[in-house]
Amino acid sequence: MSALDNLEKNDAIPGEVDVVGGRLHESGLYPCTIKLAYMGESSGGAVSLTLKLEGDQKQDITKTIYLTSGKAKGQKNTYINKAGEEQYLPGFSMGQALATLTLGKSISELAKATTEKTIDVYNFEAKSDIPTKVPMIMELINQRILVGLIKRTVTKQAKNDAGIYVDTEDTRDENEIDKFFHIDSRMTTSEVLAKAEVAKYVDTWDNNNTGITQDRTRKVAGTKGTPKGKVASNTKPTESLFEKSADK
Repeated sequence: MSALDNLEKNDAIPGEVDVVGGRLHESGLYPCTIKLAYMGESSGGAVSLTLKLEGDQKQDITKTIYLTSGKAKGQKNTYINKAGEEQYLPGFSMGQALATLTLGKSISELAKATTEKTIDVYNFEAKSDIPTKVPMIMELINQRILVGLIKRTVTKQAKNDAGIYVDTEDTRDENEIDKFFHIDSRMTTSEVLAKAEVAKYVDTWDNNNTGITQDRTRKVAGTKGTPKGKVASNTKPTESLFEKSADK
């Protein structure tokens, strides 16, 4: 049995949900073109989808989405929440949304129909890009998608003497893809599947997230006060990492 078989959907499990509260990430809406989309696997065996997107204002957005858990947890696309309910992994939901909103297909279909291509991929051992063969999802290339992008401040990690990554007192800013929307209708997967007449959630997402930095830092044990460089949540950034799209 291939790990890709675990990407199949189960209609008994709830799909992607449009959530307002809880996680309000600083962000903007960026119309993008998919330049690269290829499958991979982490060192622990988690099936991944790496995307390279280009915004209409030439922003480069690269993201690796993990569609399954690692081998130790069965390479599944689901997990059991605290209520004992089976739910899709966030990465799988995101991959499924991308496939649905661009091509009207499942991520499982796309993952099983790849073409081997050689591209430059960053190699951590070589510390540089090297030509690498990857299973490319050709159907996704040049597809258009509206990306809900967030900016957040997180705690930096570094290896300790035992070679284990631990939190430090320093922080860094990073970007994450929080949501995909259909490029023309601006609908979410949930709205498309519900055959909604108009897109509603995109405006809610925009009003609650655009221009806001989310503080995702953690206080390091043994230190006083807040971590170095910590910023308050819901704070407008001095300068956005990406120039805001005129198409917002």
